[in-house]
Amino acid sequence: MRKVILAMITLVAIFCVTSTAQATLMGSPGAPSANGVQPIWLGGNPRIDAYCPSCDWYTQKIDPVVDGTYGPFTIDWHDTDNGPLFDWTSTSFIYAVLVKGGPNANLYEYSPGGETNDNGLHAPVNLKNGKYFGLSHISYCAGSPVPEPGTMLLLGTGLVGLAGQRIRKKIKK
Repeated sequence: MRKVILAMITLVAIFCVTSTAQATLMGSPGAPSANGVQPIWLGGNPRIDAYCPSCDWYTQKIDPVVDGTYGPFTIDWHDTDNGPLFDWTSTSFIYAVLVKGGPNANLYEYSPGGETNDNGLHAPVNLKNGKYFGLSHISYCAGSPVPEPGTMLLLGTGLVGLAGQRIRKKIKK
């Protein structure tokens, strides 16, 4: 009976060590963004192109990560007790944001509809100290620009005008 108990304790210990080693190698993506998007942990140095559903979309890499506007994408990063976070806004729909930090990256996916802003994005968690790794670089995948309300009003007015003209022609005949 002692041998069985000893064998079970040994198996549990091996399982715990193996699980801890895997978690250390894998890392943790950390908390979701303010919009509730749970980051997906990606090993190594992935490229954003692999996560854009359409090859005609616009992608850009931001390196080094500093506040500013990069094409349609504006970032504002800040340091917290848990490590660096950043917020973003865009004049185009953003479908994916890749945040590289430490040996791995976090992928935030906004498909299928895309988003025009999110807050609290970060690199993966450093399991040695429980904080987010520093921001190495950010990449994003953008789609069509978001139409402004004035543009939509102009388009709507034009369509109503065309419909009215067509109705007039039918009445005259």
